[in-house]
Parts: sequence; structure tokens; C-alpha cells
Amino acid sequence: MADLVSLTPPELFAFVQAIPYRRDPPGVELVQRPLFLRMEAARGADCDDRATAVAAWAIASRYPWRVVAVSRRPDLRLHHVFTEVKLGDTWVPIDPTYPTSSYGRPENWSARKTLAEG
Repeated sequence: MADLVSLTPPELFAFVQAIPYRRDPPGVELVQRPLFLRMEAARGADCDDRATAVAAWAIASRYPWRVVAVSRRPDLRLHHVFTEVKLGDTWVPIDPTYPTSSYGRPENWSARKTLAEG
């Protein structure tokens, strides 16, 4: 992560977004450590792996951060996670999971819960 600390938030977003998407195996929840994710990026990562990497970057860069779980489902079951980083007075969503995601663009979620913060 040391060399990633020099990245700006938009550069980090682009770096993590370039990692291929890969679901966890059925019935298993895996969360990759940021160093493993960086070393094995070609193997892919899902949303929680990316959220962990962004949070680790924020910690190393001394930015306040929070990981949030969200939903768009009718039953409001939380199904996606990403990290928000506080830049100045604004919480900026850094969700590089999907190719259609844009840096700092908030999404309309029907449910949301903060899972961790620092």
C-alpha cells in the first residue's frame, strides 16, 4: 500500500476500478487483504475487497473514512459495500466496483448502514 498512498483519491479510484470484478465462491464470503489484492489484482475482487483497499488507503493517507452497506432491493436487504472518504467537509463516495461507476458520484440507495469508520 505504501506506493499507493501517493495517489490522489481519483487516481486510487481508477486503480481499484481497473481490477477485474470477481464474485466470491457460492456460500463463502472472502475479504482479501489490501496487499494481497494489489499483488494478485489479476485474480479479481468484489465490492468488499475494494472497500477494504480504499479504507486501507484512507487510513495510510490519514483521511477519515467509513464503509457503508447499501441496497436497492425492494426488501431493503443490504447487498453492496463501498467506502466514503472525508475530503475537507464532504464525504466522497469511492465505489470503484462497477465499470459504470464514476469517482465521487453518489448513487440513490433505498437503504444504507455504516459498518465501520475511522
